[in-house]
Amino acid sequence: MSSEAERLRSPATKRLTVLLLLLAAALCSHQGSTLGWGDGLGPDGTRFRLAPNGISHLATDGSPLDTCHWFPLHGTDPLCQAAPGAEPRYQQLTYAYPALQGGAWLSFLAMLVTTLAGTQAATLTRVLAALATVSAAGGILLVLSSAPSAAAALASLPFGFGGPGVVLAVLGAVAALAATLLIPSPPVAE
Repeated sequence: MSSEAERLRSPATKRLTVLLLLLAAALCSHQGSTLGWGDGLGPDGTRFRLAPNGISHLATDGSPLDTCHWFPLHGTDPLCQAAPGAEPRYQQLTYAYPALQGGAWLSFLAMLVTTLAGTQAATLTRVLAALATVSAAGGILLVLSSAPSAAAALASLPFGFGGPGVVLAVLGAVAALAATLLIPSPPVAE
């Protein structure tokens, strides 16, 4: 039993665990930045789906009627307008996608540094993973604090959060945090 516990605490096992957590953080943050985070039901039975990169107007059968993305910028203007008096909150909402993507890319970069440099760059890896955590968590907070009152298309609708995007984004932030905490300390120079 003690040999199994020692194997689980070995540097190679910790390094593999950190790599897997960073990979999960990168993938979850990336996917969470484009998938639905919540829906608002229109008076005609159509739905408006919010994602950190834009809004989609969906027919009652779920087929897309119209889409507007602020990253990359395309689509119709009515869906991408700020609600009257909510321009600062709308601006915050548009920063959520880059923040989540930043979390994804910082996680990937930390994974790359861990793969190439190992424990010699543990401090750099820990900093990158911590920045990935902060960036992804910041993106989550930007969406939750500014939507749906920020977008004109959603402001007057009953809106609820939920969906694969928010779940993946939270998992990405948690995985980056777990990796940050598990990164082994650099070797001590004698």
